[in-house]
Amino acid sequence: EGRWQRLDRGGAAALFLSAHGSGDKLWAAGATAPPYFFDGRVWSPARAGGGREGFLGRGPAASLVWGARVFVWQLGQWRPLPAFAPASTAIALWSAAPDHVLVSTTDGELRRYRHGRWQALSVRRSYPSERFHAIFWTGGTVYAASDQGRFLRVADNNRVVPMALEARLSELRFEQAVGATGLGGAVMGTALVRGQRRRVLARFELDTLVLLDYVPDLPRGETPIALKGETDGTLWVVGRRGSLLMRTPGGTWSEPIAIDFAHTSSPSHLPNPPAQLQ
Repeated sequence: EGRWQRLDRGGAAALFLSAHGSGDKLWAAGATAPPYFFDGRVWSPARAGGGREGFLGRGPAASLVWGARVFVWQLGQWRPLPAFAPASTAIALWSAAPDHVLVSTTDGELRRYRHGRWQALSVRRSYPSERFHAIFWTGGTVYAASDQGRFLRVADNNRVVPMALEARLSELRFEQAVGATGLGGAVMGTALVRGQRRRVLARFELDTLVLLDYVPDLPRGETPIALKGETDGTLWVVGRRGSLLMRTPGGTWSEPIAIDFAHTSSPSHLPNPPAQLQ
């Protein structure tokens, strides 16, 4: 019928700002502690210390920045990692396993945690103020995206390779990434195309980002927060207010699909009360 419906009751005492799947759990975090995980039946808080503000990492394994510390989920609890740099704060986080973590910092560095220690990667910044605001995995490879529109491929040997943009693209600003069968690695962002700012899909081909498609406009006031792929190559663009765009494997886009919020309200808990540390 072109709408979402809530099929079960319950929720978490937080307004979620990010959510990621890891293993057999769905992880979500709001603006305040604690983060939550969903095991298929109920939402449960996963307590973490070290501060009141944080965000979830990307990647196959659950990770978390809370305050000035990085945590990884191991044996049913959050384990803090050693401090990664003095007087520096994480702005992006990715984890493949509890002993394999990548972080970007407010001082413009990329650091990798392996074998019990942090190591700074050799990154040549385009500007002194350049920061890497996203680390993501797509098509079997880890990339970092900067606030200057640059993309880097992070190799297993700690080598960092700058990615080129094809001739039609310039100033590609990363928004979301996805790995989908038939597409390989792909990202969504805004770019200058022939002098006009457009939201685009771009695909990684070797060490170049190639224009794949233009993304249709979402409803007025809506902003995309997620890009999801299915095994047949279908793509979904998810908006912050609940609207959806679907791209078929053949490249055809649907009309925006909106959530009917009249069917999603639940009296089983207060609407988004603030989560608190106990």
